[in-house]
Amino acid sequence: MNKRGMDAVIATVLLIAITIALIAAVYVFVVPWLQDIMGESKSCFDARIDVKSACYDATNGNISIMLGRGSETFELKKILVMSTNSTGTISAEITSDFLGKYEDKLYSVKSAQNANNVKVVLVLVDGTECGKAPVEKTVTNC
Repeated sequence: MNKRGMDAVIATVLLIAITIALIAAVYVFVVPWLQDIMGESKSCFDARIDVKSACYDATNGNISIMLGRGSETFELKKILVMSTNSTGTISAEITSDFLGKYEDKLYSVKSAQNANNVKVVLVLVDGTECGKAPVEKTVTNC
């Protein structure tokens, strides 16, 4: 019996099996990761608010923050405002009186003392936190 051609067949079958196993492994790990990323980006794609200005008021320890919204359609559950100074970060929530389309609104929120930076993260009604790319602004003194 001629077994010379069997080595090539076995090698080909092994290469195909290894390739299928690698594709399955990549699929198991990469697809859920991409779905997680795409899930936020779909919900958060239109959810945009600009930080027009932010200033720290030393008399009351609050940040006055001017937010602006364009024509995008989305419903908010809350707006997270994180102020940072040299020692840490303080978070505050805006849970009512949200901006409408084409509206600018001034909010006053509790702040880190002498805050130098502020980040704004939107939380949509469905609970999606649009925080992968928060809106940031340098804080000035009022």
